[in-house]
This record gives sequence, C-alpha cells and structure tokens, in this order.
Amino acid sequence: MTAGLFLERVKYSPLLNQTDGTGRGAQIYLTQIRDIDGVALFERIASILDIEKPGWLQTGIGNPVDADAPPEPNSPTPTTRQAIIQARVGQGQFRKDLLDLWGSKCCATGLDIPDLLVASHIHPWSAASDVEKLDKFNGLLLSPAFDAAFDKGLISLADDGTWINSGNLSPEQLERAGLANLETCRVSMLTKDHAKYLRLHRQSAQERAAATIRQG
Repeated sequence: MTAGLFLERVKYSPLLNQTDGTGRGAQIYLTQIRDIDGVALFERIASILDIEKPGWLQTGIGNPVDADAPPEPNSPTPTTRQAIIQARVGQGQFRKDLLDLWGSKCCATGLDIPDLLVASHIHPWSAASDVEKLDKFNGLLLSPAFDAAFDKGLISLADDGTWINSGNLSPEQLERAGLANLETCRVSMLTKDHAKYLRLHRQSAQERAAATIRQG
C-alpha cells in the first residue's frame, strides 16, 4: 500500500520507507503528511474500494440521516453530497461546467469527441475541499493521454498555458504516450482562478519527480 511513498524523513512522520521497500511505522495520535504521500495513499485506497466495495462512495457520503437529527458539523447538504459523488466519477454538474467552459473540446489538443474527454481535477479530488471538488476552475477537459499523464504528475501546466514535462519523459516516451509536441498544445483561456490550483499541481508534480529520482 505504501510502496514508493514516505521516502523522505519529516518531523513526526508516521511512516518512513527505504528505497528497497522496507521501512518502519510509528503509532501517532495525530500528525501531518506531505501531499505527495497523502494523495497517492488515498488514491490507492479508493482504487481498492472501487473494486472490493462498489458503491462505497455513495454509501459513505450519501448515507441517509435521521431527518429530525441535527446535521453533523460542516457536513454537506444532500444536494452537495450528490454533486460530490458525481464529480468523483466524472459526471454531473462538474463535467457539464467543464464542457461549457472549454467548448466541449480538449483544452490541449482540440479533440471534440465528448465521449473521449475526461473532466480532470487539477488539485486532486482526494485532497480537495467540498468547494474545490465542484469548482469548475479546478478542472481541465482533457483527452485520455493528457488526463492520465496530468493525473500522475508526469506533465503539469504553467499559468500561461505552457505544458511542463515534469516527469522528464524522453521525446520517444512522449510520442508513444500520445503526448508528442507538447509545445504546440498550449492551453488558452486560463484565468487567475485556475492559477491557484495549477500552483498546487506543479508543486505536487515536482515532489513526485524528486521522489522518482531518489528511487533511482
């Protein structure tokens, strides 16, 4: 579950792994972990639950509650819960907002086949607040190859719409992945509302690249 994660020693770290996969854990009541480790760990947990417990998200977020009971502090409304669930699976209002914002075309390649376009979160769903999960400016409409590479931090995006080869992929790798000529796929129409999310994505991509280099 934690392979490749928790390779950097941080204060009060609950886990510390060696590059060979061995490591140790610490029993701690409450601590903080780096985004690069936390996001990846929660994504792995979510992937396992998607297979072993289909519908876990709907059950967890959309659980019916006693109508007469007071709401949990900071709990989303039923409408918000449903919107969050739909955003998690790339459906609902979040996707519609991105289709409208980008004219139903991939913002990188111009691909105009909606069935092939992915409503991709810039700041990952697993790390985002309820508001950020549904914010259309926290999203890009991408073709599958761009979505997969962006999601893994292999490519990132500057505020001016220029793509960054954060994973240091070779020209051959870029071509085989369907990402050749990144410099010609500049994204226009980015706004200051996108910038705060893009900054977080670049930071995460840099951390992932550094971790990859350490693993050798």
